[in-house]
Amino acid sequence: MRMWLLILMILGTYQSVMAMSLEQAIQQGLTQNEDLTVKTLELERLQARLESIQADLRPQLNGSMSLRRYLEKPTISLPFDPPPMLPLPDEIPLAQDYQAEMGLSVTQVVYTFGSMQAAIDAVKQNMVLATSDKNRARIELIELIRSAYFQALASDRAYQIAADSLANAKTNESLLRQGTAGGRSSQSDLVRIRADIQARKPALVQRRLEQDLTYQYLKVLIGYEPERELKLSDRLVGERGLPSRAELIQRMLKNEPGLALLRDKAQLFELSAQAQEARLRPNLAAFGSLNYNAQSDTLATDSFKPVSAVGLQLNVPLYDGHRSDRLAQQDRIEAKKSRQELQKAQRYLEMELDSALKSITALKQLITDLDEAIDLAKRSYQISQKRFQVGKTSPLELNDVEKGLTSLKDARLQALLQLNKNYSKIDRLVGEDL
Repeated sequence: MRMWLLILMILGTYQSVMAMSLEQAIQQGLTQNEDLTVKTLELERLQARLESIQADLRPQLNGSMSLRRYLEKPTISLPFDPPPMLPLPDEIPLAQDYQAEMGLSVTQVVYTFGSMQAAIDAVKQNMVLATSDKNRARIELIELIRSAYFQALASDRAYQIAADSLANAKTNESLLRQGTAGGRSSQSDLVRIRADIQARKPALVQRRLEQDLTYQYLKVLIGYEPERELKLSDRLVGERGLPSRAELIQRMLKNEPGLALLRDKAQLFELSAQAQEARLRPNLAAFGSLNYNAQSDTLATDSFKPVSAVGLQLNVPLYDGHRSDRLAQQDRIEAKKSRQELQKAQRYLEMELDSALKSITALKQLITDLDEAIDLAKRSYQISQKRFQVGKTSPLELNDVEKGLTSLKDARLQALLQLNKNYSKIDRLVGEDL
C-alpha cells in the first residue's frame, strides 16, 4: 500500500512540472481565452437571430378564447315610431346576457418579393463577419502566446548567461587567490575582482525578476494556474524554411484575418443596403380561420355555431418618407469606406511582410557573425585564464575578456529572440502556420 502511495506521489509531482511545448501552450490558451468564448457566443446569438427570421416563413398558428357577460347590453333605437298594433320596445338589444367565442387562425407567408431573403442574406453575412472577427482574434492570440513563450525561453537563457558570468568571475577570484597566496598577485587585485563579483549579483537578481514576470504573463495568456510551476520543452529556432515572397503575399491577401474581416464587412454593408431597400416590397400571405360563436341568456354550451374563412392578404408599403433609401445609402457609403480601408491595409501589410523578411535575413547573418565572434571570445578567454595563472595578465583584463564574451552571448540571444518573433509575425500575416 505504501509503495502505491509513493508511486502516485511521484507521478503527481512529475505531472505538476511536466514540460509544456509551444503547441500545447497555444491549444490551452485558445481553450481558456475569454475573448474567444465571447466571440463564440456572438456567433450563437447570430445563429438564433437567423433562425428567428426564418421562422417567419413558417406557418403561424394562433388560438383564442373569450367569454363575455354583458352588464348592460348594447341596443339600438328604432328610427321610426312603430304602429300601435305592433307592440315593439323603444330599444332593441343587440346581444344576449352571455357571449362566448373560440377559434383558431393560421397564416402562411406565400411570397415576399425578395425582402425576406435579403434580410436572411444580411444576417448570414453578419455571421461570416463574426467568424472572420473570431479568426482574427484567434490568430492574434496565437502570436501573443508565441511571443510570450519565446520571451520566457529567452529569459531562461538570459538568467543562465548571467549565472555563468558570475560563476566565471568567482573562478577568476579563486585563481587570483591562489596567485595571491603564491605572491604573484596583490591584495588590491583581489579586492577589485571581489568588487566586480558583487557588482554582477544585482544583474542576476534582475534577470530572475524578468524571468518571473515573463512566465507570469505567459501563464495569464494560456490560463495556467499562477502558483503552479511551468516548464517549457521547446527551444528557440535559428532556421526555418519560408516560401518565396510572391507566394507569401498571395497567401497573405487570401488568408490574413484583418483583410478577410474588411472584405466581409464591405459585403455585409452591401447586403444590408439591399435589405433596407427590400422593406418597401409587397408581402403576400395566405390565411385561414375557424371560430365558434355563441350567445345565450345562460351559460349553455349547445348554442355554438362555426364560422370559417380563408383568403389572401397583400400588404404593400407605399411610402416611408425615403427612410429606407437613406438607410441603404448609409450602408453603401460604409461599404465604400471598408473597401478603401482594405486597399490601405493591403499596402501596410505588404510593407510589414517585407520588413519581417528583411529582418529575418539580417538577423540570420547577425547570428552567424555572433557565433564566430563567440567562438573567438571563448578561445580568447581560455588563453587569458592561462596567462592569468602564470601572472602574464591582470585580473581586470581577464574580467574584460569575460564580460565581452557575456555581452556577445546576450546579443546572440536577443537576435535569436527577434528572429523567432519575426517568424511568428509572418505566420500571423499569412494566417497559417508555415
